[in-house]
Amino acid sequence: MLHSDGNLAVVIAMPKTLDRPADTPELARKVRQHALRMTSRGGSSHVASVFSMADLIAVLYGRVLRVDPFNPRWEGRDRFILSKGHAGAGVYAVLAELGFFP
Repeated sequence: MLHSDGNLAVVIAMPKTLDRPADTPELARKVRQHALRMTSRGGSSHVASVFSMADLIAVLYGRVLRVDPFNPRWEGRDRFILSKGHAGAGVYAVLAELGFFP
């Protein structure tokens, strides 16, 4: 598809809107709770890394990223790569909250 200025535009088919938490502050709070439990039970001390990014991943997974817990291998899904490895528990927490696993 071409814009009126002659530039090429890419059109991406988006899936229907999934039922996602509308309240991203609440999702971030749940991520923090999960992280505190996980790091406490696991004897890890990197809970602050998760706390510092809980709001970010709540917004990304709650409103921005195209993901589908019912079709996790969907070709059109977005991928999130976390280089801050000590905060991986936060990603697991948000995925659990969205229904990817119990």
